[in-house]
Parts: sequence; structure tokens; C-alpha cells
Amino acid sequence: MIAILSNSYFQLFVIPLLTTLLTVFVKIVSRNDRYYTLVKEDFSIGLELAVTSILLLATDSLKYISKFTDLLNKNSITHNDKLLVVPWILLMLFIGAWGMSTLVRKFGWKSASEMTWGWGIIIPNLFGLLSLIFAVNWING
Repeated sequence: MIAILSNSYFQLFVIPLLTTLLTVFVKIVSRNDRYYTLVKEDFSIGLELAVTSILLLATDSLKYISKFTDLLNKNSITHNDKLLVVPWILLMLFIGAWGMSTLVRKFGWKSASEMTWGWGIIIPNLFGLLSLIFAVNWING
């Protein structure tokens, strides 16, 4: 059990996924009692996963700052240093999340209160899951 809990993939993938699902659960149980049902929109967690991946990368890059300042002092910065690439990756993930939210707004709604399964739920969820997988692999790589 300790091996599973201390695994970096568990810490960087499973825990963010569980906290996102916990957020959905809290959203559901905090509704008015008259509307306390599970609706299709509750399964749309892709954008939350994308934001989680952005936060993971941003907080992970903090550990490289001291390394980067040491390299600056020694004038030995290499172009393959992760810190030099992270801002571009964060920018791309941010643009991707913003674009995905625009696609959901334009094509993801059947009516004012009902999302479509394709552009409203499945595609954003795939984007969020892939963003999270990318962030975890980047951090572990």
C-alpha cells in the first residue's frame, strides 16, 4: 500500500483526478434539495482537469527556480533546461483550455440548460485527461 501511495504517478495523476471528482461531488451535494439529482453536466470535468494540469506544471516549476538561479550565477544555462520550456507549455495549455471552453460554449449546448455529449462532455474530458497525463509525464520525465 505504501508503494502505491508513494508512487509519483499516483501522487500526480490519481490524487488530482480524485480531487476533481470531489469537486464535482461537492457541487452536486451543495445544490438546492429540490434539484438534488445527478445531471449530464456533472460529468463534464475536462476543463477542471486542464486547469489542474496547468497548476501542477506551474507549482512543479518552482523547484527549478533555485536550480535556474544557480545556473545563472555560473553562466552555464543549457537550452534543454526544463524551466526555459515550461512557460511555453503553460501558455499552450492555457490557450488550449481557453479554446476548449470556447468550443464548449459554441457547440457544446443543446439548449440553455442541457449540454451535448460530444462537444459538451466527451471532447473536453479527453482534452483535460490528456492535459493531465502530459503534465504528469512532464513532471516525472
